[in-house]
Amino acid sequence: MDERYQQQSPGPAVYPPQQYSPQPPPGYQPAAARRPSRVNVFARMLRLLMRRLFYGLTLLGRALAPHKMAIAIALPLLALVVGLAGFLVWERIAPAGPGFTRTESIPPGGDVESYLTAQSKYDVDQMWNAFSPAFQASLLDQGKTKNTMRAQYQNLKLAGLSYLKSSYIGGVKLSKGGALYFYVVDVRMPQGAGNEKIPFTFMVDEEGKITGLSNQQ
Repeated sequence: MDERYQQQSPGPAVYPPQQYSPQPPPGYQPAAARRPSRVNVFARMLRLLMRRLFYGLTLLGRALAPHKMAIAIALPLLALVVGLAGFLVWERIAPAGPGFTRTESIPPGGDVESYLTAQSKYDVDQMWNAFSPAFQASLLDQGKTKNTMRAQYQNLKLAGLSYLKSSYIGGVKLSKGGALYFYVVDVRMPQGAGNEKIPFTFMVDEEGKITGLSNQQ
């Protein structure tokens, strides 16, 4: 019996269904990646540095552990040397303060005392005689004579001004000869204005005669 085989023609090709990715709705924008703030970045860097530091200190401590005794002795000595060196450097670079030297005071001059005594009495003749000849000539060149001086003090006396007491502050010798004297005179001001302390400065020559006079009157 002959067997007949019938060749079947291939059927239509079958394809798997196509996969489609979901599409965002119209107008949708994906959210941008959020950048960390500067504070967070700084905090992270700080934590990293601290960890590295602690780790380094741990390794250093382990390495120096066998030499603890030597380190305990060396550290105070090193601190002492550094402190001493810093102090010496500071002493050299620090600005020097203003120098102050107190000169030796000298006793008051005789002609200056005579002038102040005569002034309290309005004795212009004795006051004029306490001046050196050079100072008298200088006053005359300025138009200040004994008579103008007498008129000036007469007006002060009539106004009620009185020289009460003079206090010696001090005096120094000058390198070119002579001396410089400082006084404070208590003065009763006119018209009931009360009392004032007026400073006087006298310059005298080698003979003690007054060569210069200044006051705040």
